[in-house]
Amino acid sequence: MDGIGEVTGRVGYAFDRVLAYFKAGAAWERVDHSAATTLIGTAYRASDTRSGWTIGGGGEYAITPHLSAFVEYAYYDFGTETIGLTPQKAGLTRAFVGIDDSANVVRAGINLRFGN
Repeated sequence: MDGIGEVTGRVGYAFDRVLAYFKAGAAWERVDHSAATTLIGTAYRASDTRSGWTIGGGGEYAITPHLSAFVEYAYYDFGTETIGLTPQKAGLTRAFVGIDDSANVVRAGINLRFGN
């Protein structure tokens, strides 16, 4: 996977310094595929941009009024798609393969807020 993007909506509940939330939305990924053998090396390549969906949730804690830390989990599903692989060696014909793609991602970070 070379890159992943998402457009999501979040619904949450804040209490004291903690924010807990649920999120869901659309997702896209950019993927490079290759197939290789021990005899001839890389035999096929393909690049693909796929769309799918995501669902997840997380929490954020306000350490100070200007600094918070978060942890978030997201599940991505891009479904099953048949892609065509381009031959990299002379004499090979185009190959097709079905790819079922999903991902589990955990993010953690720190937010810094400016102003009041």
